[in-house]
Amino acid sequence: MPISVFKHHSLKKIRNSGKKPEEILLDRSLHHFAMMSAKLDEDYKRGRPDILHISLLNALATPLYKRNHLRVFIHTIDNNVILIGNNVRLPKSYSRFEGLMINLFRDKRIISEDGQ
Repeated sequence: MPISVFKHHSLKKIRNSGKKPEEILLDRSLHHFAMMSAKLDEDYKRGRPDILHISLLNALATPLYKRNHLRVFIHTIDNNVILIGNNVRLPKSYSRFEGLMINLFRDKRIISEDGQ
């Protein structure tokens, strides 16, 4: 989450919880007023991880992906590119997906328990 959004008065509860800006996924449905006040560049492209979650669930459920004929990439607003590996199973729950994405941005890599 950009620091200018994090400092908005409407996010006081989040700041008091002890979370840092990098531990929060920007979500338009929750942070709309803070995003509008911060006047972020290209704000219409930001804060929709729910769309990413649904899109990934749909893409990873296709026969093309399951047969390793489809490579999936995520391109972020900060010009980061995330490669989704083969045989990845995403959490169906949005809140678990959100936690996974926060871990990914923190650790720069997610490896399953079986090492793949």
